[in-house]
Amino acid sequence: MVEEKKEVVDNQIISNDKKKISTVNQSQSQNKTKQKMHYSGFWVRGAALLIDSFVIMIITIVIGLPIGIVLSLLGVVLGPFGFIMQFLVSILGLLIAWAYFIFMTYKFQATLGKMAVGAEVLGEDDKKLSFGDVVLRETVGKFVSSFLFSIGYIMTAFTSKKQGLHDFIARSVVIYKDPVKGSNTAVVVVTYILYSIFIFFFIVLITSIIALSSFLLFNEAANSNKFNAEEVIWNNGLEEIMGDMPIDEMGLDIGDDEINFIELQDMLGEDGLQIDMSDVDFEDIF
Repeated sequence: MVEEKKEVVDNQIISNDKKKISTVNQSQSQNKTKQKMHYSGFWVRGAALLIDSFVIMIITIVIGLPIGIVLSLLGVVLGPFGFIMQFLVSILGLLIAWAYFIFMTYKFQATLGKMAVGAEVLGEDDKKLSFGDVVLRETVGKFVSSFLFSIGYIMTAFTSKKQGLHDFIARSVVIYKDPVKGSNTAVVVVTYILYSIFIFFFIVLITSIIALSSFLLFNEAANSNKFNAEEVIWNNGLEEIMGDMPIDEMGLDIGDDEINFIELQDMLGEDGLQIDMSDVDFEDIF
């Protein structure tokens, strides 16, 4: 009898222990889920996008450039129908970008940029997105987000779950893979520094090109004005001497409609051609 009571007590203890363990596991699972849903912010996602843009540029150069050259050559051969090939070349980069984002997001839940900053894309239910949701997010969703000065992307800075318009459309969220560590701060900072340096040199380059072009145009215009001034001064002086006498009656050698200035100088004598600058109409020059 005593042994039966002891066995019942032991079973109750074991049952209570199991309940405690189950409660603890459930609590840990809930805490883990809460930790997982640590949403990636605007600046972190921006750094990931910059990295992905660089990756897409490299892929486009390696894969898209040869294809683009071939399509362009076919467009030249086809003549009037070449605009079809030119259209294909123009959307080639877009197709490469779509393929990259769709493949990486569906296969790995993160592009190379998101991997670098420590983020991944999941559904709002903390599960992997279906292929259809990924395609919807990366094509229609991001196309809509790009409208109106990319306001759909800017929304990530103000929504509670850091979702952009494309996230709302596909019911997705971007979270940190390591909820404790969060983002890879070093990668984010270095990315923005390199991007700032690139923008700085790009602005310097564009400014230099504009300044050089302006200088060359100004120099050309100045030389043209100088030539026009000399021509007007010469013609005014010549008209003052000749009066109404036609040029060919002065005995000058006119070749290709140009006056032989040496012969004219000989005719005028040692004093040469004296021009009264007060008679020059400078309005004809400029």
